[in-house]
Amino acid sequence: MTATGEAAPLRVRVRAADGTARDDGWVRTAHRPFAARVGEGLMIAGGGTAIGVLLLPIPLIHLFGIMVALTTWWFGLQRLRTDTVVVSVGGTCPHCDKVETFFAGFGRKRFRLPISTSCPTCSHALTLEALSP
Repeated sequence: MTATGEAAPLRVRVRAADGTARDDGWVRTAHRPFAARVGEGLMIAGGGTAIGVLLLPIPLIHLFGIMVALTTWWFGLQRLRTDTVVVSVGGTCPHCDKVETFFAGFGRKRFRLPISTSCPTCSHALTLEALSP
């Protein structure tokens, strides 16, 4: 994935599953160029279509191949629509009070709040929310 234009960290609220929250979280995002999104979307859709075409001569199994092709086209279109992705997230866990970087995908997750994750230290479920103005 090629991402350019990494934005300044966006401040967010880190809320634990038990309701406690801290306002010192951050989300770092990046913009993906249109050409990279088109290339990745076509690669996903093309791979599924190739599998579907290979399965066409096999009786009954070809139905599965058609569904694979249609599903990968849907995933390819979703990848095309994703112009801003989450690069990294972090903050202080309200449950264990440790400053951590939280897992939020492999740099391909569409940026949309709230983001569900967990603390790598205490494994407590966390939600990153937008700060109220």
